[in-house]
Amino acid sequence: MQPNDWSTNTSLEPKSRERWRRFVSWIVNRELLRYPRPAVRFFALIVTVIVWITLWYQYFLAVCPSNILFTKLRMSFLFFIFTIIVFNLIGVSGHLFVGVSDRIGRCWVVIIGLGVAALLQLFAVAHVTNKVEYILAISAFGLFEIGALAVTGELLSDFTPRFRRASIAGFSGLGAVAGFLAAVETIHHTVDPTSGDW
Repeated sequence: MQPNDWSTNTSLEPKSRERWRRFVSWIVNRELLRYPRPAVRFFALIVTVIVWITLWYQYFLAVCPSNILFTKLRMSFLFFIFTIIVFNLIGVSGHLFVGVSDRIGRCWVVIIGLGVAALLQLFAVAHVTNKVEYILAISAFGLFEIGALAVTGELLSDFTPRFRRASIAGFSGLGAVAGFLAAVETIHHTVDPTSGDW
């Protein structure tokens, strides 16, 4: 190796470290130095609405196949209603994430909440074998799911500050309805009601 090559390589290493440091700082410190342009704000609003619909989809997907739950987990209707009440009460404590989001950033809380809720639904809720497992899995899922829903609602209002309040309410309603319809369609096409498969 020539001495010139060695000096070139060592000079590139600090530059790549500096780029990496800037990238990590950009990811972690999500501060707006100026108000975003309308196109950027509209794109962020579209992404937020998609996340909003996805969160509602996950929410309804956990409770939609109630007839399968009744048979496979030997669950009574009253116990199912009790489980949904517990699920929502624990989820209400997820609203504490709104306070945390002011410190670490709303986008981070939504990303973490969405990811953890998806993992819990995939590996915990979908593989329960009895009522106790179901209520534990659905409660843990509800904490992250409803917390992420609360913070996503705040993001909707962040990205629509110049719109009327009716627009925000419309986007909120769209998320719940579209998520419910998507969950029902998923259950309809993937679950055989006569098989008892969860």
